[in-house]
Amino acid sequence: MNGILKIFPCPVRNYLSIENAESNNSYTIIDIMGNLIHQGKIGRSLRIDCTSLNPGYYTIMLEKNDCYLTNRFIKI
Repeated sequence: MNGILKIFPCPVRNYLSIENAESNNSYTIIDIMGNLIHQGKIGRSLRIDCTSLNPGYYTIMLEKNDCYLTNRFIKI
């Protein structure tokens, strides 16, 4: 995993795709207020289901081997 975390589409409606990740990477989604919204592991599809998120601004943190990469996204 290099130092760039690419996510798309942005804004997202249903599924967030992640580039430069692996299927066993852990992720955390945090809302704009800093509240933990969701944690999990990225599956083989390298997509995260965002259908249950309320519209708004979020930060995703991807972790692998004690390295954290972050990016922001909008849920519509």
